[in-house]
Amino acid sequence: MRRKHRFAVIVALLALAGLVWWALQDGSKPAPAEPPGPATTAAQDNDGRSEGPGDRRRRVRLPGKESAEAPATDDSPSEEPSKSAPVAEAPQRENLPEGPAAVGELVGRGLLFPDRSPIEGAVVRVRWGVPGRDVVPYPDPEQVTTGPNGIFRIAGFAPGTYQFEAALEGRAPRRFRVVFTAAQPADEVEVLFGAGGRVEGRLESADGPAAGVTVRINRSGVGGGPGLLSGTTDAAGEFRFEDLPPGAYGLEVDGAGAFHSRTASVTVIAGETSRVEFASQAFLAGVVTWDGERLAEAIVRVARNGGEYRSEQSQSAADGAFRVDGLTPGEHRITVQVLDDPGFAVDVATTTLVAGENRMDLLLGQGDLSATISGQLSTAVPGGAPPSRAQITFLVMTEKAEGTWELGAQVAMAFPDASGAFRVRGLRPGRYHVMVYPRGGNLQTARVDVTLAPGERKGGFEIQLEAREPREPRQETPSAAVLSGVVTDGGRPLARAFVRVAEEAGEGRSRQTRTDEMGRYLVKRLDPGKWRVHVQVVGKGGFAAEVALAEIAEGRNRLDIRLDSDELAGEIRGRVIERVTGRALTSKDVVLWLTTRVGDAMGRHVGMTNPDASGSFRFRHVRGGQYRILATPRGGSLRNCEVDVDVVTGQTAERVEVSLEELRTGAVRFVVRQEDGTPVRQVKISSMLDGEARQGSMSANSDSGVYETHFEIGVHEITVGDGSDSVRAAVTVDVGEGETTVVEVVLLPPEQ
Repeated sequence: MRRKHRFAVIVALLALAGLVWWALQDGSKPAPAEPPGPATTAAQDNDGRSEGPGDRRRRVRLPGKESAEAPATDDSPSEEPSKSAPVAEAPQRENLPEGPAAVGELVGRGLLFPDRSPIEGAVVRVRWGVPGRDVVPYPDPEQVTTGPNGIFRIAGFAPGTYQFEAALEGRAPRRFRVVFTAAQPADEVEVLFGAGGRVEGRLESADGPAAGVTVRINRSGVGGGPGLLSGTTDAAGEFRFEDLPPGAYGLEVDGAGAFHSRTASVTVIAGETSRVEFASQAFLAGVVTWDGERLAEAIVRVARNGGEYRSEQSQSAADGAFRVDGLTPGEHRITVQVLDDPGFAVDVATTTLVAGENRMDLLLGQGDLSATISGQLSTAVPGGAPPSRAQITFLVMTEKAEGTWELGAQVAMAFPDASGAFRVRGLRPGRYHVMVYPRGGNLQTARVDVTLAPGERKGGFEIQLEAREPREPRQETPSAAVLSGVVTDGGRPLARAFVRVAEEAGEGRSRQTRTDEMGRYLVKRLDPGKWRVHVQVVGKGGFAAEVALAEIAEGRNRLDIRLDSDELAGEIRGRVIERVTGRALTSKDVVLWLTTRVGDAMGRHVGMTNPDASGSFRFRHVRGGQYRILATPRGGSLRNCEVDVDVVTGQTAERVEVSLEELRTGAVRFVVRQEDGTPVRQVKISSMLDGEARQGSMSANSDSGVYETHFEIGVHEITVGDGSDSVRAAVTVDVGEGETTVVEVVLLPPEQ
């Protein structure tokens, strides 16, 4: 017995020594280096914090491995688990009880789209609440995890509006709001998780791939804000974002210098990969001078000629030095703007930029840029104040034949001071057509010609503005009705579709909203009466169609829209071609509008579509009746085309051919801005040629404030207004065949 006891003691001591030696050996090994992999993508909250409930964590995806989570401490070593270490079993979650919500309680269900099966393991948490984050009593717990039945319950909410987030590993987070009242429980909330799309791309500098640069993606349109997700480019300049809900996104590069203002837009489609390439950029540097003196605080704006319009700007330093970053190689137009009172802007050069550094000094008052004009605005209104803050544009004129002149591009702008005085420096010699757009609606636009000799400093140039009758203010009636419902297609909810209602009579006003992930929509601020209801889906398989005529009464109105109903089962299918050559016209060439037809006259607009790469098009959800297809060119030299079609209820009109013929046209690119330089994001542009409205007129939206259209060659009187058409400016443009004319328009607010 004693020998056995002694033997057991020896074995225990040997085992203890072995354990100590193993621990020392393991602790002496350095942590394995993390292998290089593709760009890391980390979700972010709106206030810049990482997404996800509880402690802030980071997700690191290694090549060929599933993503792992680690605490977000940048100095913590990356360790791989020992192969012999036991694998922890997934926690067994219990089902939360089903049943209706009590007052102040949130009850919901996490579901997988599209089969709507329950989701286990989704974490639902409170992001913020109104009347405040510190509202008492605050819900307890603040987050909960769904069980196998997908149910989540959180109680203890005081009356108010709260925002929630539902997070599930491997899928983009979902956010929703709930309003709690003191008397009524909240409705059950359904949170749908679906496999999203993927966006990947590459960022390149003048020296090659750009590594370690942050790229953000945002649902809000084109960049801006803290971003929905952010990632860092790898050694090859590559980045990627995964599991994004379908829709429109904006990408923004977070950097200065060579990466300044680099943005892009992309459409995400479920299950597909979209790629974005940020090509190498250029920058322009130099010095701005006036009569040899260095000019401080001058704005240097560089705008691209041809292709998609883009511009960047910078302000000169105290020594006149400037640098404009974020430019793409190619031909650019350079403008200098001085903010003195009175201020002015003048085109000084056109140059071709290459990738990397470009240098050019802008020498106002020297050489070809030595002419100056100054003067005074006055008014014929008795006792009227001098017109100030008007827009004065200078359009260059060229002589086609002896005594015959034509208008060219806009080359300068002047901004009068409070007394109506104005000046423009750095003009080239030549003849100019000067147009004055007064602020407000009580003065008429003035036009006058002036000729400047080389180096001439013309002063005392007076322009008098005539009075006109003010327009009657539009009377607005208070809104008293709301329309809501659900949009379904094939029995499934139609998510993120546009629902637009347009007043049938009266002033023809319209309201628009988008459906949520359950296909629900809500349109407010309606007046009682008849409203036409349209549904539009943007992207692959998109369409626009009028689906109902609703009689709206005061209070709440409900209209559920079934796009698969027999009444909306009609279709029109066909092909768009160029008449002479027979080539297919695509969505880049033409847009197709569907209108009703009353006899030989065109009725109201009921649908819109774009042809695909083969020229094929399809109008969906068309009621039975008589229609007219209007083909409107997006650009190039094509003439509008109209085709009449009859549709039988529930049937398809097939093999409809729409052919367009060539038209002699030129392009006009409008750069429309407000007085402070911000872009006007919605405009109406109309043209008159020889006293008739012509092709090329448009209503459009653009975040950049740049709009391009094509007009038939000739001198057009063009009116540019904002979306409400309450603020307008008039310009005269001579459209040349095959040429692109850039016109800068500033829409001034009406006189208070």
